[in-house]
Amino acid sequence: MMYLMLSQHSPASTTLHYIARLPDGCLKQTLDGLEDVSATPPHYPHHPTPLHVPSYSGDEDDDNYLDSSEDEDAGGEGLGNIDEEESCGEDDGSVVSTVGSTCSLRSVASEALAAICRNEQGQATNLDGSLLYSAAPSPQPLPAFSPSLFSYVPPAIRFCQHNEMCRPLPECVGKLLKWRHTPITPLIIRKTVANSGYKMTKRTLLWSGTWGKHMKSTCYKSVKSYQKVNHFPGTFQIGRKDKLWSNFLRLQNRFGKEEFGFIPKTFVLPAELSALKTAFDKEGVKKKWIVKPPASARGTGIQVVDKWSQLDQESQLVVQRYVSRPYLINNTKFDLRIYVAVTSFHPLRIYLYNDGLVRFASGDVNKSSSSYTHNAEAGECQGHRWTLWSLWAYLKPLGIDTGAIWSRIADMVIKTVMSGEHDIITRARKNLRSKYSSYELFGFDVLLDEKLRPWLLEVNISPSLHSAFSLDYKVKGPLMSSLLTMASFHVPDHRSLTPQMQHEVLSEYGLSERVSRLTLDHRLYTRLLTDAEQRKHTEINNMTRPQYLTAVLENLTPDDVRHLVLGEDELNRAGAFTCIFPTSETHQYFGFFEKPRYYNRLWDAWENAYGSCRQKGTNNILSLLLLLIKLPPSNTSNAISLVKF
Repeated sequence: MMYLMLSQHSPASTTLHYIARLPDGCLKQTLDGLEDVSATPPHYPHHPTPLHVPSYSGDEDDDNYLDSSEDEDAGGEGLGNIDEEESCGEDDGSVVSTVGSTCSLRSVASEALAAICRNEQGQATNLDGSLLYSAAPSPQPLPAFSPSLFSYVPPAIRFCQHNEMCRPLPECVGKLLKWRHTPITPLIIRKTVANSGYKMTKRTLLWSGTWGKHMKSTCYKSVKSYQKVNHFPGTFQIGRKDKLWSNFLRLQNRFGKEEFGFIPKTFVLPAELSALKTAFDKEGVKKKWIVKPPASARGTGIQVVDKWSQLDQESQLVVQRYVSRPYLINNTKFDLRIYVAVTSFHPLRIYLYNDGLVRFASGDVNKSSSSYTHNAEAGECQGHRWTLWSLWAYLKPLGIDTGAIWSRIADMVIKTVMSGEHDIITRARKNLRSKYSSYELFGFDVLLDEKLRPWLLEVNISPSLHSAFSLDYKVKGPLMSSLLTMASFHVPDHRSLTPQMQHEVLSEYGLSERVSRLTLDHRLYTRLLTDAEQRKHTEINNMTRPQYLTAVLENLTPDDVRHLVLGEDELNRAGAFTCIFPTSETHQYFGFFEKPRYYNRLWDAWENAYGSCRQKGTNNILSLLLLLIKLPPSNTSNAISLVKF
C-alpha cells in the first residue's frame, strides 16, 4: 500500500491565498445592543480608537476552582483515581509568556470559517443572511430535547445556559438524569445541568454525566455505556508540557518547521540538560527562558530565568524560550485562551469555540496585584481581561486582518490535536466500552508575536470554568450549553421507562411522529463491524484520494450510516462552535497522520460531496435509514447503494 506523506512543501503549506480570503474575525457571535465604547487598553492609551462593541460586564478568575476539597466518592466508579504519572496541568490560569522565532503562515483552515459573514448590525450570519448564533438568553422555557435530524434516531438532551430554563421533564424521565458531582465541578456547570433537568449527586452509581479530572486510562473501563465523561483516555499526550513537546518535535523532525514551527523551542529536563546548556551559552544573558513543571496547574512553579545558576538542574522541568518581541497593546503583553472541543478521535472531529479570553499582564500577572483591574463591561477594551471579540474589535480598525489570525489558530489547533491522535485512539479502543462515553474541552493558550503570528504556549485538558463575574458567564455560558448539547447526552435506557411511557413522553413533546424511542440506542454507538465492513475498510485505506472519494460513498454500509448520522446531528447541535475538522479542505492534513483512517476518509468524501449542500446529504441519509430499519443490523450484506450525490 502506498500512503502519500506531506513534504515540507505539502499542499497544507501552499494555501496562504486561502487564508487571505477569510473574513475578519471569523466569529459566530451575535453582537446585539451595539453602543459606542472608547477603546482604552490597559494603562495609558497611545492611540485611543472609538469602537463598536457589545455591552457586557464582568471579569475573569481563571486561577481557581470552585471547590478544591477531596471527593467523598474518590474511589467509586474509578472516577477519583487520577493518574499521577499521566497527570497534566488542569489549568495554568493567566500566565503570559513570550516567545521568539519564526512560524509558518502557510496553512489550510476550515472553509466553515470562511462561510461566516456579518450583516449591517454586526451580527454573525450564514451566507443566506440568517443569524448563525445568538448568545442572548431566552426569556421563555426552552425545549427539553434536541431532536435528531433523522427519523428513528432518539433525541438528545438540550442544555440551556446557566441563566435559562428548559421545559420541565416528566418525573419518569427526570429521575434518570443524574449528574455526578466532583471536586472540580464549577458552578456554571452545576447551573447549566440543573436548569436542563439533571440532579447533582455524589454517591449513586446511576449517573449519566460528570465533569471531573483526567483519569488513568484503565479507569475508563469502569465507565458504563450509558455514561459520559469529559475526557478521553490519553489526552495527557497534548496536555502535559513534556509530552506535547515530544509529540510536536517528532512531527517537526518529520515535516519541518514550516509546518510545525508554532511552539517555541523547548527542552525537557533532566534528559536535555546538556542541550539546554549549549543553548544558554550560545544565546547569552540577553535571552530569557520560561521554566515550568511538566504537569503544573494554575501557574504553579512557573518562573523566568536568564542565568544558568537560577535553574534547578535535578528536577523534572520544561524550559521554553521566552519571546522577546510579543505583540503589545499600549506596552502591555497578553495571551489568548482559545476553547477547543474534540468529540471524537476516530473519526477526528474538532470544533473551535467562537469566543475566548484575552488576558493582559499586570504588575504581578495576577488579580491580587494592586494594579489589576477588571472591566465594568465585558465588551470594553480596557482592564486586564477582554473577550476575544473585543480584541478583534480593537484590531480591525488598525487595519489588521483578524480573519487570517483566526485561521492560523485553527491550523495550529488541528496539528496539535493530531500530534496525540494515535496514542489516544489506542488507549480509547482498549479502555472505553462505547464511543458514546467521551468528549473533551481543551484550553489552548496562545501568544501573538509582533508580526501577529500565533504561538502555542500550552494546552490545558481541564480549562478553568470558574466564573466570578458577568464577563465569565458571557463567554462560558454559551460555551457550556453548546458543548454539552453538541456532545449528545441521551436519556439512559433504564427498564423503568417502558416503551409505552416513552411514547407518551415523545407525544407530549411533539416528537412521536419522528421517533418511537426516547432513550439511548446503543446500536448507534457500536464499534462492531461485519466481515464485509472490515473488508471495505481495508480496501478504502489502500486507495488514492480520487479513488476513495467515489468508492466509499457508492456502497454505504450500516456502520457508515451510523457515523454519518451521529456526525450530522452533532454538527446541527454545535451552537457556538465551528467545525474545523473535518471539512472539504482538511484532507490536506491527512499526511500528518501516522496511518490512514477509514472514517477520516469517509468524512472527507462526505464533506467533498455535501459540505456545501448539507440538506441534500441529510436527505440521502434519511432514505438510507428507511431501508436500513427493515434489515437486521448484523447482516453482512447490508450495503446500500448511494446512486447520486
